[in-house]
Amino acid sequence: MAREGQYTVTAGKAFRERKRRCTLIVLWVPGQDHPWVVLTDELPDDVGLGAYGMRVWIEQGFRTLKRMG
Repeated sequence: MAREGQYTVTAGKAFRERKRRCTLIVLWVPGQDHPWVVLTDELPDDVGLGAYGMRVWIEQGFRTLKRMG
């Protein structure tokens, strides 16, 4: 498990029924109370942590668009 200032990327399987291969990403940015925990279907070697940093912007943009429509 990642500690503050670290990250881990681990391959595994998720869900009890119909298990699916997945990659678990745990990224703990210094100064944050909790880490980001992301489950993805990308292969561990294909994970780009920079893309997950943009996640906050994407989610905020989605919320803004949702309020407008």
